[in-house]
Amino acid sequence: MRATGRAVPGWPLAVVCLYAALLPLQPVVVLPDGSPLRFAAADALAPLIFLAALIRPRRRIPFGLAALAIAIPVLALLSTLFAAVYRSLSLYAIGKTAGLFYLVALCLAAVRCTGRDDGPAVVRALAWGAFWSAVIGLVGFVAYLGGHDTSLVEWGRLCSTMAGDPNIYGSLVAIGLLATATDRAASPMSRVGRTIVLTIALLATGSRSAVLGTGAAFVLCALIRDRDPFVAAARNAYFLLAAGLIVLGFLVTDTGSAGATRLWEHHWRDFTVESRLDLYRVALQEFADHPVMGLGIGGFRELNAFEHGEGLGHFVVHNTYLWAFVDLGVAGGMLVAGLIGGAIWRAIRAARGRPATASAAVVASGLAAMAVFNLFIDGFYQRHFWVLVACAIGMPVYHPVRRVAARAWRPATAPSTS
Repeated sequence: MRATGRAVPGWPLAVVCLYAALLPLQPVVVLPDGSPLRFAAADALAPLIFLAALIRPRRRIPFGLAALAIAIPVLALLSTLFAAVYRSLSLYAIGKTAGLFYLVALCLAAVRCTGRDDGPAVVRALAWGAFWSAVIGLVGFVAYLGGHDTSLVEWGRLCSTMAGDPNIYGSLVAIGLLATATDRAASPMSRVGRTIVLTIALLATGSRSAVLGTGAAFVLCALIRDRDPFVAAARNAYFLLAAGLIVLGFLVTDTGSAGATRLWEHHWRDFTVESRLDLYRVALQEFADHPVMGLGIGGFRELNAFEHGEGLGHFVVHNTYLWAFVDLGVAGGMLVAGLIGGAIWRAIRAARGRPATASAAVVASGLAAMAVFNLFIDGFYQRHFWVLVACAIGMPVYHPVRRVAARAWRPATAPSTS
């Protein structure tokens, strides 16, 4: 304890930061029924976070967003148990339901054991983890281009230490890129170097949803950080126009044209667009048939098969919001959308407060990136998303103090009798 009476952050914050830094290390375990389940090296530290929340609590958890978060796994359990009446539950459904309870509990435990000013440290740790994963992944990508097969590259796209899913890895790189490029505490050389590495890694993933989310995040971050959003929008539009002219000048060259063609081929895939439309069409029909209780966790994946390659395959909806409506019903869809929107709004309020909360703009923009990403990929189970939600829930929102001018005291005068 310091002389000022404020507690030293100590080991709970260190554990939460280490958890955030280890998130990119995510192998996939195949269950006995053939369904995949993703784990993270960071999960080994989860018991310490729960322990810290019990024996070293530093604050109370704000009620609003916490209640929304808790309601989602509870509703998921009820919906899945109701679905078990007419179909047998798979290990995938059980694991995904338990995973929701785990992620929400871990999120709230992280809020409980960290202080209100610890958000920047957690975000910075997440960015460093993404950077080192990008370094490892790019080494593997170079080896792949040289003809050496590696698990760091899947279907010609970089997935690095998050095996098997370049899209999910792209969302993590997007968050790391945003946090790195806007980190004013780092030296300029460090920021530029790490930003270049993360940008190359993001492009190497070939994830269109991650690239779109990154663009939305940087636009929102610029608007939040400036006290005058109209001036910020005009300034950013000017810089984007200038950058666009420079890029256009490069593209008219032979080297630029060849590079742009290669980059376009790396990102554009017609069959994925068509398959998404098929998934959405069936998902909307399933929601129309089961609007109240939904299909239960994993219901869409288990009850529907689609042509894939030489046979049939089972897939998730690949849209977080539509997935929530289909598997959890209308209440679940509203809860998921409310949690994402509420977390973004709280972080924006913290960033626009007086004084502004450090890293709040990055958290709000990172959540906005995930909100855009979730339009095309199921990112609700991603641990880096829940780390950002924990940062948003724990951020203090400062309100401006209204100063009322004191009125001069005047003696009461007797009414005139004339």
